[in-house]
Amino acid sequence: MRTKPLVSIIMVVSALCLLFSSLWLRAQHTLSPHPDFADALWLAHSDGIRKIAAHAATVLFTMSDVNDVWTLAVDAPRGVLWAYGRHTLSAYHLNGQPFTSIPLTPPASSCNSKDAVLSVNPDDGSVWLGIKTFLYHFDAQGQWLGVHSLPDPVQALVWDPTRTCLWVGTKEGVQALDETAALCATLDVGAHPDVRALAVDVTTGSVWVGLHKGLRQYDATGTLRFELRLDKLTTLESDPQGGVWAATDRELLHIDGSGLLRLVVEPFSQTENIVDLVVDPREASVWVASKKQLGHLGADGRRLHEVELGGEIRDLAFYADVTPPSLAFTVPQDGVALNTNTPALALQYGDSGTGIDPATLIVQANGVDVSLVCQYSVSTATCTLTAPLPEGFITLTATMQDYAGNMAVAPDVRVTVDTVAPVISLTAPADGLLTNQAQQTFTGSLSEDATLTLNGEAVAVDADLTFTHGPLTLPSGLHLFELVATDAAGNTSRLHVRVTIDTTAPTAVASEQVQMMRRSRRSISPPRAKCRPRGAAL
Repeated sequence: MRTKPLVSIIMVVSALCLLFSSLWLRAQHTLSPHPDFADALWLAHSDGIRKIAAHAATVLFTMSDVNDVWTLAVDAPRGVLWAYGRHTLSAYHLNGQPFTSIPLTPPASSCNSKDAVLSVNPDDGSVWLGIKTFLYHFDAQGQWLGVHSLPDPVQALVWDPTRTCLWVGTKEGVQALDETAALCATLDVGAHPDVRALAVDVTTGSVWVGLHKGLRQYDATGTLRFELRLDKLTTLESDPQGGVWAATDRELLHIDGSGLLRLVVEPFSQTENIVDLVVDPREASVWVASKKQLGHLGADGRRLHEVELGGEIRDLAFYADVTPPSLAFTVPQDGVALNTNTPALALQYGDSGTGIDPATLIVQANGVDVSLVCQYSVSTATCTLTAPLPEGFITLTATMQDYAGNMAVAPDVRVTVDTVAPVISLTAPADGLLTNQAQQTFTGSLSEDATLTLNGEAVAVDADLTFTHGPLTLPSGLHLFELVATDAAGNTSRLHVRVTIDTTAPTAVASEQVQMMRRSRRSISPPRAKCRPRGAAL
C-alpha cells in the first residue's frame, strides 16, 4: 500500500499552492511608492550625472560613464532625463538606465557643448536643443523632427504650456515658436537686450526675461508690466505662486508676481559664483549651485541643506511628481439603469510617477461617501458595496491620489437605481372571463415606462403608459395569456389571464316533445291514501 506517501505529497502540494496563491493575492492588493520617482535633484557634473534625494540631500547614485555633460532637462510626465554633451543627446530612465542616444554632428561653429540649452514639451515629450544658432527638435523617442537655423545664438529656452510654444531668447531678442518653428509671438525687448534667461508663469502665461542688467515681466499679451535693475543676472526660474527666483553672480533673489523683491541672500562665500538654480515645484523651495557647492533654501530664505561636492557642477534639473493620475469608472457605464441597490463597481487608473495609493480611493453617491470593499491590481479596482444605494437617480463620483499627493478625479457617472418591478393593471378582459365574444381587446396601463409583451408578442405602450392591443380573434375554448412588463433596469412583472370563449348555442327541443312532456305531467298523480278510523287495527 502506497496511500500514506501519496496523501503526504498531495498535502504538501496543496500547502505550496495555498502559499503561492496568498503571495500572489498579496502582491495584487499591496501597492507601494515607486522609489525611482521620488523627488530628486539631477546634477550635470564633471564626474558624470548625479541624482540627489531631495528630502535628504544625499547622493543616490552617480552615472560616472556619462562624461562632459553640460545641460539637463527632465520630462516629468514620462519619467525621462535628457542630457547633452560631447555632441550626443542622451535620454535616461529615472533609475539611471539608458533610454536612447542620438549622436549629433553640428556645424563647426556650434561644436561647443557649453553653449547648449535644453527644453522639454511636457505635453508630448518632444525635446528642443539649442546650440549656437541651431535649434534641434526631437520627439519623445528621440526621433529627429527637424533642425532650424536662427539669426543669433540661442541663450535661453523655455516651454510655454499656455501658448503651446517654445520661447527662444538670444542676445538680440525673444520670440516664441510653435512645433514647426513657425512664429507664435514676439516680445519688444528693445535693441541689443542681451537676453540671459527666460521663465514662464504656467498659470497666467506671463513671461520673465532676464537681461544682463535687469529683470522684466511681460504679461500674456506681451505688454511690459515692470522692470527691476539687476546687474550680472545669470539665471532664473518661476515658482508655483507666480513669482520668480533669479540669480546674479553672487546673489539669489526672490521676486513675487507684482515685482516686489521678497528676498536677497548670498548662498555661498565670496569666492563662489552661482552657476545655476532650480525650483522645487512642490514646496517652492530653491536649489542653487556654485561649481563646488550645492545649497537648498526655503521660500523664506531659510537654509535647508548644504552639500559640498568635488569636481565641477555645470547644470541642474529637478524631478517632482506633480502630474495627477488618471481615474475612470469602467462599471457601471454612464446612463444605465440598475436593478440592484448594491451594484458592482470597477475603476481603472494609471500614474506615470510614484504610483497610485489605493488607500485614498473615495467613491461618493450624490455627494455622500459610499462604503466599499475593493480588490486592487496595478491598474484596476473592483469594488463591492457594503451598504445599499438609494432608489432613484444617482451621480457616482470618485477621487484617488498617488503617493505624491496628486489627486485624480474620475468623470461623473450618472445611473438610475430601480429595484421595483412595473405593475400591470389590466382593464379588459377580466381574468376568468367566460364570453361568447370571440374578438377580445386587451386594454390597461403600466405603473412606469416599460416594454410589454402578450404571449411573447410586443404590445405598444402609449406615452401616458396606457395600452390597447387587439382585437384578437379567439377560437372557442380556454385561452391562457401572459403579460410581461420589463423596465429599463431589467425588473420584470407578469400577469396571467384566463379567457374562455363559448360561441355554441344550446340545442333546440321539438314542439311534439314539449307537448308530450306536458301531458306526462298531467297524467301522473300521487296515490291516494286510505283513511282509517282512529284506533282501528291495521
